[in-house]
Amino acid sequence: MAKLALTVVMLLCLHAGTAATVTKSADAGDTLTSRQRFHARMSAVAKSSATTMEFKHRLRVCNAYPGSVPVDIFHGKHKLTDTPLEYKSCREFTPPVRAGDKLQFKMAESNAGSFAVSDLPNNDAVLVLVIYRHDTMSTAVAFESHVFANLINAQVAVLDTYKGHAKAALRIQDDSSAKTSRSEELRYDSVVALNPGIFEVAMQGEDGELKARQQFVALNREATSSSDQRASRRLPRQAQALRDAPGIQNLSGIYAAAQSSDKLQFKMARLSAGSFAVSDLPNNDALLVLVIYRHDTMSTAVAFQSHVFANLINAQVAVLDTYKGHAKAALHVQDETGAQASRSEQLRFDSVVALNPGLFEVAMQGADGEMKARQRLVALNRESYVVIRCGVEAEEGE
Repeated sequence: MAKLALTVVMLLCLHAGTAATVTKSADAGDTLTSRQRFHARMSAVAKSSATTMEFKHRLRVCNAYPGSVPVDIFHGKHKLTDTPLEYKSCREFTPPVRAGDKLQFKMAESNAGSFAVSDLPNNDAVLVLVIYRHDTMSTAVAFESHVFANLINAQVAVLDTYKGHAKAALRIQDDSSAKTSRSEELRYDSVVALNPGIFEVAMQGEDGELKARQQFVALNREATSSSDQRASRRLPRQAQALRDAPGIQNLSGIYAAAQSSDKLQFKMARLSAGSFAVSDLPNNDALLVLVIYRHDTMSTAVAFQSHVFANLINAQVAVLDTYKGHAKAALHVQDETGAQASRSEQLRFDSVVALNPGLFEVAMQGADGEMKARQRLVALNRESYVVIRCGVEAEEGE
């Protein structure tokens, strides 16, 4: 914290130094009073701040225009889209958007419409722009836009671009795998703030039947819209575990400060089970993962596996095998079911792999080729995950 404060002071001194140089230059030609020098100094600082202050305005465009012809987007003469934006998809751009700029939309090289940007806030912000069909009688387009406020909570903008007589209601609810079952209506043309968590957005028709369902992860300082088909991108750091049988289990973790030479004592039913000595911690912020497991099938002795995650930008996954028995199994990380891509890669035990951000599944396959377990994984930059095969093969006999 002290270092950060010192950096701020140095930045202020740099601005003041520039202003002092300007003042001294004026002094050489004529005589200024102390008040005039003060105003000259403040004016120079203000001009310097005005020229260097640049706000980051992200542009997120969603295509809600029904049809098979995708959309190309132009910012002035510059084409923003490398490939056309398909129906029911969103894409984010970071052009230097300013109030008064015009965005041009084209379909199959024909002009579809334009949108004039106005009243952008004087802070970093996300502008969401949705193109949709104006009515059912023509091919004219219309636009809905929203600028997300700079809030800590996750924000969800709820828009209705449907053209027709059918009625539907949206609800946000806890994910089907959650222990709670909260549910709340999402009103159209509104923006709601959410606490971090895993949710589902469900659309229900007038007949009470479920018409559609979308899972997403709400994260602080993230913003999404109801037209956005992508899931959010962040989960709290946690251990992701695979049980050999039966099924899958999420392992909970305990976080505490640790130093080299510290000793961790483990007890079961108040009896000592074993101890682990911490050693060789890196000289930077790091996460030490420590796994306690059964040493063998013949005794109750414990063993430990540990890993210190490197300070990388990419998501990291440590793959450990603590299972004791004869059964063989292989792990794969693959694109989530329903994704456009279908990539798959083996996860080798006792290894660490780096992943790009995305939604994945970790699948465990037995020697017979059958799927034994499957776990969803949300990979995020600068986050660390642990995949563990664990359990003990049952001994035959009494």
